[in-house]
Amino acid sequence: MSQDLLYDTLPEAEGSIEAKEHQQDRLDEVTERLLDGEFHVTTEYRIVAGCIDGRCGCSLKPTSAGGTESLMVADDLTNKQFQGNDRTTRSAYRNIVNFLQKISKPVGGHDDQNASDIATGCGANDKLPQIYDMIARKGDYIRALAVEYGINVDDVTHEQIVSNSKDRAEFSTGPELKAELDVATNGEYDHLEGSHNEVVIVLNTQFGTTLDRDALKAEFGDDYQAFNVDVWAFDESANSISTIDDSEESRRKIVALAYYNFATALTLCGPNIRIIVR
Repeated sequence: MSQDLLYDTLPEAEGSIEAKEHQQDRLDEVTERLLDGEFHVTTEYRIVAGCIDGRCGCSLKPTSAGGTESLMVADDLTNKQFQGNDRTTRSAYRNIVNFLQKISKPVGGHDDQNASDIATGCGANDKLPQIYDMIARKGDYIRALAVEYGINVDDVTHEQIVSNSKDRAEFSTGPELKAELDVATNGEYDHLEGSHNEVVIVLNTQFGTTLDRDALKAEFGDDYQAFNVDVWAFDESANSISTIDDSEESRRKIVALAYYNFATALTLCGPNIRIIVR
């Protein structure tokens, strides 16, 4: 960890999103100002419903990889309470979106300007098979990351999540999942624009806040973006899809949320991406 700016990196990451040569000039500055919380604002919502994507166009909802898809994954990696009869990720996603709307909780996700019938533009969605494979292959490393950042992981929970990631052999496509969000929201979810220029992953633990991408862009332009994970919202998110609040079931789903977000980062990001805790 850097002694000056208090950031880590992800040496085992296998993706490509990280600071490039042209992003070095203000990299320390953007890291420090994100640590200070300058670009975080209050949100009225309390469960994750936006994606961690750093591009503009995000509504100010608590964020986790894929938005509401995170909750489908957290359930799928644990007790599969929302699994459909056909056992597809699409039916599980439909069930969880419908349930959340029934109990008046927010739902959300995103696409981008390049969305098509083969990809949505959300990496956490389109690359879901690779993300599950990352958990299966690097579960021990992901567990170590989760523990390092304050998530308690017991052996039984770890083994359940890794086993379920290996057992998931078939995946609905990204556009198939997005189609469920289209139906549920009449297309009223985030539509992002531009290219990925994230240089930092922010693990945000400050209750009731999320990253304002527009404010960050107003100061730094398009060249400096940040992935933002609203870790503070994991508890209520897990409680909302568990049989009993603050139960063992809920605790395991918190761990699964952490695993999914770290696995997404390992899949999408390069080894020099910075991680900070706000």
